Amino acid sequence: LLALQETLSSLSAIETLTLDRAYCANISDKGLGYITSGASSLILLKSLHLNLNSVPNITGEGFSQLSQNLQKLDGLETMSIDFSANQNINDESLVHISQVIKRQRGLSRLALSFEGCAKVSDQAVKAIVESIEGSEHLEKLKLSFGECSSLTNQGIKYIEGYLTRSRGLRHVELNFNDCPGVSAEQL
Repeated sequence: LLALQETLSSLSAIETLTLDRAYCANISDKGLGYITSGASSLILLKSLHLNLNSVPNITGEGFSQLSQNLQKLDGLETMSIDFSANQNINDESLVHISQVIKRQRGLSRLALSFEGCAKVSDQAVKAIVESIEGSEHLEKLKLSFGECSSLTNQGIKYIEGYLTRSRGLRHVELNFNDCPGVSAEQL
């Protein structure tokens, strides 16, 4: 992975980066740190896609490194991150990710998936909503919280509040399937 970090660092003209866990299901905090450290030097990067679905070896430390490294990027137009079924992701992890999102003032497309992340609660939803407040260019938003057992109606209210204030969104896709704390009436 150190070689990949060095390779990414030398390819500053890359505009799109995709990391799919299918090729690195055993990635650890250290490996994620190496990869994102290399990605942070991609000054022309416009599109970032991370599939970290069901990666059991990434902990809060890995999410913190991910955030620190990606905060160096500020020109993303598209960001897609899938954390589904990662039992280590929690509200603190999402606060870190929200800091990355907040720096992306030109972001036009955002997709985040937290399906099956039992430790994701209303506070994480609030952090995400606060990170996209004021995003003048955001046109497409996809948030997936299916099977997040710690979410309640309050999380939905945070999103509703944002949607009523948002002016530029053209496409919104929300998933709260099988969240026991979210009532059907709230949806």
